[in-house]
This record gives sequence, structure tokens and C-alpha cells, in this order.
Amino acid sequence: MILIKTRKGNEFIVKTFLDEKNIKSEARPHGYLGLVVAYTDDLDEVLKIPEVEHAYKVEKVVRANLDEIVKTCKEFADRIKTCNSFAVETVRRGTHDFTSVDVNIRCVKALKELTGCDVNYKFPEKLIRVEIINENAFICLVDGKEIKRKYTPEKKSCLELFNKIIFVQMPYWGSLDGCYEMGKRIGRAAQSFEILKLVIANHDEINAVEFYNFLKGVLDGIKARIYIQRKAYPREIRQVEVTVDNLFQIIRKLNPKKHLIIITDPLGEQVTKVKHQLKKDLKNYDKIYIFAGSREGIPKGLFRFAHYVLDLAPGITFATEHTIPSSLISLYTIFSEEHE
Repeated sequence: MILIKTRKGNEFIVKTFLDEKNIKSEARPHGYLGLVVAYTDDLDEVLKIPEVEHAYKVEKVVRANLDEIVKTCKEFADRIKTCNSFAVETVRRGTHDFTSVDVNIRCVKALKELTGCDVNYKFPEKLIRVEIINENAFICLVDGKEIKRKYTPEKKSCLELFNKIIFVQMPYWGSLDGCYEMGKRIGRAAQSFEILKLVIANHDEINAVEFYNFLKGVLDGIKARIYIQRKAYPREIRQVEVTVDNLFQIIRKLNPKKHLIIITDPLGEQVTKVKHQLKKDLKNYDKIYIFAGSREGIPKGLFRFAHYVLDLAPGITFATEHTIPSSLISLYTIFSEEHE
């Protein structure tokens, strides 16, 4: 037996494809959305259906009784003791005199006593999934490699780089509505990547009303994005600082021995030509300044003061709102490469 999880609404699509494979199944058991029970052991055949998001081979089906679930989980001790770590995760549907946490605690305690293995809920080598549907408990043993996590030790966090980037953005001007909308997109992008600071800087005077609308859009964009981040992320989220300055004065204040200066411009070098030294510099400098134009480019006189002038996408010019994402993703790709 295989327990299948799908997006809500796709249960009967999965069942139709299983029927075509002559595999008996039940969609939405007891009316629960996102579930299909397939009466087969052919996991590979089930996973050929793209609407299947997760599929777990059921090892045991027992009554949804806490003592019985614990007793059954203890039967997996011999298969767990060969691993360094394990975990138990329970999803409970229906009404019972115990909670999912009760199942996890009791089962983990029993298995730890029997195996001596460490418990690791983030990256276990083996995971026991207890899927309770009303009066039945479906117990599955899953290899840790099959568990997809957003954050794993193998992934190099982008925040190590982004948290030391000061992005210097020339303001966008034009229609009042256009200034506001462009500012909002830039603010959202800056907050999304959690950069150290966003500096709005121009080389000359600019219409005050247009600049006000642009800057208001930037701040509103940051506010909108951080609201979503704080709901979605389990960690603390820092609001990106925004300041206003002059391009020439920023360059004057920077120390090239302490600050890495990067200008994005179509006249620059292709990133792949300088990536080996660039990677070292991205790691070694504590603060990285990236300058980006808007309706016009960064003044050419500033190029002489930059460590790098980079053409991130030869042959095209980015839309202003795409500059932050494109720049940072390109730099992170180099920063995270394994080879030196």
C-alpha cells in the first residue's frame, strides 16, 4: 500500500491515472483532501504521475491507538540502529484522545532507548512517518535522502553574501505613478534579498515630486515584503535600511582597500572572464558596494574607481526593477561555486 499526497483538487486526477495502470486506489479517504491510497507496492510506477507530490510506502497499518502505534514503531528498531540519526513525524486527521506531539514523543523515546541513535528532526537519516486517518494509523519508514528541506547543510546560505551588500540605485523618474510603482518594485527586491542597505543616489538635481513618489514606493515596497517574510520565515527578519546620497560623494567616501566596488553597465566585462578573482573578493571584503543605473547609466567617471565594471547579460539591458535580483543572483552563483 502507498499513501499519496497531492495538491488539493488533484486527488481524482491521480486516481484516474492509477486506474489506467490497473492499480486500485481510493481518492480522498474519509473525505480528506489531498490524499489518495493506492493498493500497490510499486512506488516507481506511482511516482510517474506528475500530480503526485509525495508518496510513502506503508509498512504497517494499525489502529489509531497510542500504545499500539508506539508498539509498532518499536518494530523498526533494528532498521534504525544502523543509522546515526532518526526522527518521527506524525500527521493526525480525525478525533483522538492524543495529539500528534504525543505520538512523536512516545515513539522517539521508545526507539532511542532501543537503538541509542541520536534524534535529528532537521536532517534525519531515517524518518518514521505516522499518518493517522480517523481510526487507522499508516506507518511508513522513509530514507532521509528523500526528505526535501528548504535549508540543508549542503546549501550555502545566500545571506552570508547579501548581508554585506550596499546597493546604490539611481532613482527612476517620469510619470508620478510610474515613479511610485518602480520604487515599490525596487523596495520589494531589496527587502527580498535582505541586503545590508539600499542607497538611493543621483548625480544631479531631480524633480522633488517625482523623487518623493519614487522614494515612497521604495519604502512601501520594503514594508509589503517584510510583512510576508515575517509570516513565512521562522527566523528574525531585519528591515533593509534606506538612505539618500550623491553618487560622486559616495565614491569619494569609499576606501578601495576596505570596500569592494562593483558597477553594473553594458560597457563592462563579462562576469565569466573575471569570476575567479571576483569570487575571492566577494569572500574577503566585509562590505560590497554595487552601483546600478536607472533611466541612464552610472556616470563613466566613476568607472575608474571601481574594482569591477560588469556586464551581467551581454546583448541586453535590464529593466530597472530587475537589476537588484539579476545582480545578486549572478554574484551569488559565483560566490557559491565549489571550485576556486
